[in-house]
Amino acid sequence: VINYVVETIDECISDLPLSIVQENLELGRITQPIAAAVKAQALLFAASPLMNGNPDYANFVDGRGEHIFPTEYDATKWKRAADAAMEAIQIAEEAGHRLYTYEEYVNISDATRRILSIKEAVTERWNDEIIWGSTQDCNGLQTVSMPRLSAKKSPYALNSVMGPTLDVAEQFYTSNGVPMSEDKTSFWAANYGNRYKPIVIPDEGDNKHLMEVGQETATMHLNREPRFYANLFFDRCTWYGDGMTNDTTALDKIHFRYHEYSGIMGIEKFTMTGYLPKKLCSMKSVVGENNDWSPYRYAFPIIRLADVYLMYAEALNESLDAPTEEVYEYVDRVRERAGLEGVKDSWAKYSRYPNKPLAKDGMREIIHQERLNELAFEGKRFWDYRRWKVEQPQIIRGWNVKGETVKDFYQPTQLYTRPQKYYFRDYLWPIRTNSIQKNPNLVQNPGWN
Repeated sequence: VINYVVETIDECISDLPLSIVQENLELGRITQPIAAAVKAQALLFAASPLMNGNPDYANFVDGRGEHIFPTEYDATKWKRAADAAMEAIQIAEEAGHRLYTYEEYVNISDATRRILSIKEAVTERWNDEIIWGSTQDCNGLQTVSMPRLSAKKSPYALNSVMGPTLDVAEQFYTSNGVPMSEDKTSFWAANYGNRYKPIVIPDEGDNKHLMEVGQETATMHLNREPRFYANLFFDRCTWYGDGMTNDTTALDKIHFRYHEYSGIMGIEKFTMTGYLPKKLCSMKSVVGENNDWSPYRYAFPIIRLADVYLMYAEALNESLDAPTEEVYEYVDRVRERAGLEGVKDSWAKYSRYPNKPLAKDGMREIIHQERLNELAFEGKRFWDYRRWKVEQPQIIRGWNVKGETVKDFYQPTQLYTRPQKYYFRDYLWPIRTNSIQKNPNLVQNPGWN
């Protein structure tokens, strides 16, 4: 199947346009960069643990007794995926695709400009980083992702129900570009074990652009990487948008505790976890008083250039005995836009495991986390976890959103427990019963019989 997909793309790609000329009429139409990126994505999937010699499927055969999936691991599949990803990068860059940076001239801090470079890569309509975007309306997505900004601003127009979990919030790096659990610097050495406890937000560094100074928030909300602040609304964070020109004194403040304006309203319209996905909300969306809500329509990215960079780094790392400078380069390109030092430097300076990036296994873990951080809320985690054969957390956690006091709110709370018996089954979806009835040659996927 993968070979057929790749061969078909190879046959048609030269007849596709390098870029869209009539943008008002045809944006979203398939181009050479799109086709090349889809080819790389297909080959990466085929090389990944789920499909590349997965022992769980060793006895999965069709009606003729032939194996449906490869039974032996083939390392050359990673090389093929890496070559395809590099081809996709070259074609995309030839077409003018580049990592997005927010360059509009406004008098804002470097911290806010960096946040906008990260999040507006998703919500700035048809920016140069988007290789393939959806022309579907994203207004509804913003409605469920945007918090109420005050008691007067759109208290009923916004649903505010999307709930990133506590595990997602913890996955983002510290300001030093390494996981919280690995950071050896004084703040995290002293506070990692107390990361859930409330702390007063000090007026230091970039805090005044990111959080409500003088208020209390969770300790783990301080000293985090810019992607944390670009991706998540959290209690006592700030929002820069809606025509603002001052990122110090005119910022909106988010208050998620019980009976506060961003928190629970009756029996609906609130996040169960105490987080909302800021990244999915355009800074150009207008949240007004008197129930006014005017979301800015954007093209949701199906594939953007940062995704392809990380595809290449992952496939190249897996195809080698140890990572090379080229593996680091394409991860570091993404990290640089996020205001982080390179992988090797960050781990050497700040991690309790300074040699982690030097080994293939360690770099694999880093690349996986880079994908989770960079592509959060873009529909990638679902598929990456499956192709990596990584189980999602069984216990789903958030804050106690019914807590009125600071102490009560900042209690990690178990919201749901995934039934473990479904993990293996859910790597593949079921084939419809009527499809099997129409075609007896089809075999139901494992666990769905």
